[in-house]
Amino acid sequence: MAQGSTGFETMWGYVGALSDQLAESWAAGAPSVAARQARSVVVCGMGGSAAAAELVSGILDPGRMQLRVQREYGFDHVPAEGTVLVFSSYSGNTEETLSAWAAAETNVPGLPRVVVCSGGRLGELADAAGVPRVPLPGGLPPRASLGHGIGALCAVLERVGDPGLAEQVPTAIAALEAGNRRWGLGSEPATDDALAPLVRGLNGRWPLIYSGCRLTHAVSRRLRAQLNENAKLLVSTAELPELDHNEVVGWGQPTAVREQARVLALRDESESRRVALRFAATRELLGLDGS
Repeated sequence: MAQGSTGFETMWGYVGALSDQLAESWAAGAPSVAARQARSVVVCGMGGSAAAAELVSGILDPGRMQLRVQREYGFDHVPAEGTVLVFSSYSGNTEETLSAWAAAETNVPGLPRVVVCSGGRLGELADAAGVPRVPLPGGLPPRASLGHGIGALCAVLERVGDPGLAEQVPTAIAALEAGNRRWGLGSEPATDDALAPLVRGLNGRWPLIYSGCRLTHAVSRRLRAQLNENAKLLVSTAELPELDHNEVVGWGQPTAVREQARVLALRDESESRRVALRFAATRELLGLDGS
């Protein structure tokens, strides 16, 4: 297993390397991609590749660029004329992404395509077809390559449109570096006690992650996947305001499952005032103490 920039062959080290990954892939850019003024982009990918796209979509101004994530073997709709198709797979061998590539060649051969990968079959197909390929560094567990995926995708989007990411990516890198200092991610934790209290609070519980806006919805799905893969936990996610129309009813029975549940609310200043009120009302309704 490859090391993160902190030097530790653990997820702790890989998380600490996130800022370096983002900075590296953003700085590398996407020079092979032809500059154009596209307003619509579809990213075909699964797992971390899809998560990268969703996280970027959460900060995009939809008036400047529309970004859609496609987690399918093909296309559930025909992309509009002028849409740029991005096929993203860290390994280059993701079955669904390769199938989407084949579907694009058959159904929308005239749309511009870009590939983001570290190699594999997808890289071979891109090179054979003369499609621009943005390379990712190899040797990482796919789930630990998120920074590279986000950096490369942001570079692609800047080449094919004007989403305004040039102002946001440096800010994100600085925020990640500050988080590294805050959580001590520059050094290996000596014991589990060095980990965040939030992680210890979820031990032996059934995490329910609630979110309330576009950005936190994406963060919620990424966190769920990381807890699934790394902590081997079953995790559920739900989104406000929708969860107040259905999920809250499931809390009405004092079952053993409910006793095991632990709610983690993801909040962001971009959530609407009405959603903020619903968070408070939901917490009161469910009898959550905030611990």
